[in-house]
Amino acid sequence: MSEPLVDILMATYNGERFVAEQIESIQGQSYKNWRLLVSDDCSTDGTLDVVREYAVEDDRISIVSEGVKHGGAKENFFALMGHSDAPYCMFCDQDDVWNSEKIERELQAILENEATSGVDFPLMVHSDLELIDGEGVSMDRRMSQTIGADPKTATTSQLLVTGVATGCTIAINHACLSKALECKRRDDVLMHDWWVALVAAVFGKRIYIGSPLVAYRQHGDNVVGAAIAPFRDIARDYVATGRRAGFDGVIEHVVAGEIDRIKQANLFLVTYEVDLNYSQKKEICAIATIPDEGLLRRFTVVNEYHLWRRGLKRKVRQCFALMFIGGNATHDVLRRHN
Repeated sequence: MSEPLVDILMATYNGERFVAEQIESIQGQSYKNWRLLVSDDCSTDGTLDVVREYAVEDDRISIVSEGVKHGGAKENFFALMGHSDAPYCMFCDQDDVWNSEKIERELQAILENEATSGVDFPLMVHSDLELIDGEGVSMDRRMSQTIGADPKTATTSQLLVTGVATGCTIAINHACLSKALECKRRDDVLMHDWWVALVAAVFGKRIYIGSPLVAYRQHGDNVVGAAIAPFRDIARDYVATGRRAGFDGVIEHVVAGEIDRIKQANLFLVTYEVDLNYSQKKEICAIATIPDEGLLRRFTVVNEYHLWRRGLKRKVRQCFALMFIGGNATHDVLRRHN
């Protein structure tokens, strides 16, 4: 196997408690030709002090941005993508632990595919994750069990409405990075990993490794965590929302998530319209225009493109959203978001 350079893009914010363990798991990788590029979103704790201590001892580690307020993980990672000039890069959270073979296995998968498709073909590899608690103890659960679609078989249509690739497991080639960065107006991008997965699925190839290559830490400061709340907790939240804001508040709560997905689909269509073929445009348009359709047509689109999400609680919420997404709740959500 050749040893091309891999950029590891780490976005940090108040991660002092866990960042050392993450860095050490990167230093312990079987694959050694990497650079760790750190962008900090104005941490107020000792995160950068910890990173600097490791950077002094390891010249593969550097801080490429500090004192710049990106305003969240999504924009911080997009900024990091702009710093990467290596042929391959990987996203990295500040609080997880990488399997020692993560870089080697994901890079190998990309190189094997590039051997037939070429380096100009957008490629993305992602894996499953093992969930651990704040103390690093396994929760005996994998991320693939908690999301709304099967990450191994998810279609492009399903990727438009369900995120299946967790950022900290993702590796991409430079062709995929460049294509993703063609999006300049990112307000409607839900997360960087979701966007990259769409780019790879539509214009290249998404490769899934079913083994957990990352221990994904679940704690109170997670930006995005695994959705493992039982149905009774979801129902309790809806009841609480209803008591605070009435029935309209419950409807808006459910519809808002669907609207966010539809806005992202619209942005993808606008960004890449000239590059999409007829069937791709038809597929994305059908999903993006769901709120404009009658009730029967909304359910027809979901059936036609196999958009039903996994699990009873997700299907119930999805049905609820489809029933009301064309009503006043949609207009209320859009008015606040625009």
